Formats: sequence, structure tokens, C-alpha cells
Amino acid sequence: MDRFFHERLSSKPLGLFRLLWGAFLVFYLIDGWWVMHLYSGAEGLRYQGWMPEGRYTNGFWSLFQWASNGSPWFELVYGAALLSAVAMALGWWVRVTSVVAWVCLNSLITPLAWGFAGVDFIVSIMTFLMMVASLGGHSAHWYALRRESSGDGTAPAWIYRVFQVQLCFIYFFSGLWKVASDVWQNGTAMHFALGWTASSSRVDFSLITQYPVANAILTHGVMLFELSVFPFLIWFAGTRRWVLGLGVAFHLCIGILMDLAVFGGVVIVYYVCFLTATETAMIVDGVLNRIKGFKEWWLSPVGKTDDVK
Repeated sequence: MDRFFHERLSSKPLGLFRLLWGAFLVFYLIDGWWVMHLYSGAEGLRYQGWMPEGRYTNGFWSLFQWASNGSPWFELVYGAALLSAVAMALGWWVRVTSVVAWVCLNSLITPLAWGFAGVDFIVSIMTFLMMVASLGGHSAHWYALRRESSGDGTAPAWIYRVFQVQLCFIYFFSGLWKVASDVWQNGTAMHFALGWTASSSRVDFSLITQYPVANAILTHGVMLFELSVFPFLIWFAGTRRWVLGLGVAFHLCIGILMDLAVFGGVVIVYYVCFLTATETAMIVDGVLNRIKGFKEWWLSPVGKTDDVK
């Protein structure tokens, strides 16, 4: 257990995770501007008596609970959240911007709980954990414009574990909830999900609903992945890459079938926490080489080809 929590690990995956998480927050904020403004903007639902009294109790809080109708608080908080997300992605003053990002994101997300799903709270939780990882400067050792602290480019293992264990809990309890549902128990849940694709997705998979065996296999396969495949097999070196690959395919399919790009994006970015330093370097070098090749092609004279002597 001492090695599991306190072993020194390369902070390269954490640096890439911080970069991607900051970029994802930029997308999340831009994509969700309209609903955040609907709830907390000037003349929003928060000021029209639509939200129940006592909303900010039992641990819930938001900067907007001190805002008055028509105040510029929404623009200030939203702007600060967006700027801090950009700064986090760039690795600039990460200690400060990670705190600002969490305070602002939590303030924007808390009012949404009245009518929206828990994926928004996963974003808030991850932003909080990123703040915890960044306060010591560990997330800015690599891929950052401004390195927060000196050292050997490593971080204690517990910083990775809080992210990894959190994701395993998300999967496991999501699967546990499905076990208590009749449509998941009898193998028909995917029948309804695939049926919705005829009207809610860019690709129509409703034809599969005509095959009960296929629906049952898909339904119980999802439960198996969430209850045991990911939470347990992810911890073994021999199965880790297979589980991550299966998870990426799993969430890409969900994104296509149910148009849940935000949830799929959260989890796929989360997977970076399970990479090794070597795997992280391979990914970064591969992307940089692609960018370099594209830049050379773009700047080359028009009509010039490699086979012309």
C-alpha cells in the first residue's frame, strides 16, 4: 500500500491530462453557455422563482447565491472560468488558475442540478481533483508554458490514484444502479436506446432492435464492462491497454448512439491518468510529428512533389 500511494511516478501523464482537461473545459463551457445563461444569467431561471428554495444547502453552493437579478455576475464568473481553462491548458500559473477554474465551474454547474444529469457534477469533481493535483505544482512539470516548481519531473502516486479510483467508482456504481433496473436485468435496455437513434442520432441503429439476442448481449455487455471489466482489470499491466482501448470504443459508440459527447469526452480524457510516461511521450511525439509534417507540406511550394528530381 505504501508503494501504491507514495511511489514516485513520472508526471508526464499528469501534464498531458492537465493540458487535455483544460482544453475540454473550454469546449464544455462554450457548448454549455446557453443552458448556464438560462439558469444563472440576468433574468435567468434562478431569479424567476423556478428553482426551489433551499437549493444551496446540504453542501451545494454557488457564487450566484449572493448575486442579484440583473447583476453582471454571470458574465464575470463565466469569463473567469473560460480564461482559467485556457490558462490551465497552456500551463500558465496553474496553481492559481486551477483554483479559479474550480470555484467558477462549481458556481456555474450547481444551479444545473435542478434539471440536469450527473455528468455536469463529474466535471465539477474532476476540476476539484485537478486543483488538488495542481496546488503542489505537479501538473505543470511537463507541457506547460510556466513550470510551477523545480524537481525531477515526478509526482507521488496518490495524485494519480485519486483520479483512477474516482473513475472506477463512477463505473462501478453506474453498473450497480443498472443491476437494480428491470430493463437492464431482462436485457432490453439497449432495445430502447437503439430505438431512439432513429430520431436522436446521426446514425440510425434501430434495425438492431429486431434482434432480441443482440440487444441482450449488448445490454449485459455494458453492465459487465462497468461492474467488473474496467474497475478490476484496469489495475493489471497485462489487461490495462486492452481495457483502455475497449473503453474508448465503448464511449465513442455511446457518443454516436445517444449523442453524449460531453460524458464520452470526460471519460476519454480521464484515461490519460492510466498511461505510463513512455506511452504519453509516444502520443505527444506522434502528434507533434504529424503537426510538423502538415506544416512542411503546407509551406512547401505549390506543385512540388517528392518524386520530381
